[in-house]
Amino acid sequence: MIFWLLTLVLSAPPAPFDRLQRLELAGLVQTPSFKAVDKVSELDLAGNDRQLAPGGAAFVVAKTRGGRYAKIRLIPGRLKSASGNLEPMILVEQFVTFKDGDLKAFVANGENRAIFPGTEFDLDLGQVVPERIGGDIRCASKEGNLALEVCPGAKLWLAIGNVPLPPNPDPGVPNGNDKFQASWFRGTYRLHDDGRRSGELSLLVMDDGEIKGKYFSDKDGASYEVQGRVGPQLHQIQFGIRFPRTEQIYQGFLFTGDGDAIAGTSKIGDRETGFYAKRVIR
Repeated sequence: MIFWLLTLVLSAPPAPFDRLQRLELAGLVQTPSFKAVDKVSELDLAGNDRQLAPGGAAFVVAKTRGGRYAKIRLIPGRLKSASGNLEPMILVEQFVTFKDGDLKAFVANGENRAIFPGTEFDLDLGQVVPERIGGDIRCASKEGNLALEVCPGAKLWLAIGNVPLPPNPDPGVPNGNDKFQASWFRGTYRLHDDGRRSGELSLLVMDDGEIKGKYFSDKDGASYEVQGRVGPQLHQIQFGIRFPRTEQIYQGFLFTGDGDAIAGTSKIGDRETGFYAKRVIR
């Protein structure tokens, strides 16, 4: 039996990768920056590893056999086995497969999944599978030449030019001197609730101070409606996340020095705990 040893350096997901959501992917593949492919050689993957910052991995968009869009960062390489042989593989450095009919909700996501020749990757499951089961992309090696192939029923587009990113609206930020504005709550945050729940929180602020948004759970990739209001103080917020059987209420304050975080308490039923939300996109 051969035992594999793979050392991976984990890092924070790149911001440009996170900004590309399902609706953007469908439009991106129609631009000159992408090429539809059935097979991508190792050289093509390595030669197009700077099209989406921070670089170091090829960026591809896939449409799965189930009709879902996925975004993927891929790195071709070799893995040294316990016997000393260098075995070809493709590392799925990061991927997200989006749920139908929603902007950001996903059915599968993950990091650092190795695909070896003879195996395939099912993007809807987020798992490496044997060829007899079938996936969406496969790693192939012939006479030492490594390639990524598209499985029947799936589609793949390789980024061959700089990937255009969606605009990043800036509502402005507090500097400690300006009069505080309710619009400064607008943006996307990483929400951490009592060390038990986490996810992405996107907030919009209406002219009258009403809050609307979405919460995308890290646990299951599902999205949930968010509604609330700014006030009574301009740096104070109350909002609720509507889960299927209950609603969790959050009350907090936006940092007045830089607007980079919200901190406060949350309550579900009779249980009250602490939370914080760190801004990632303005």
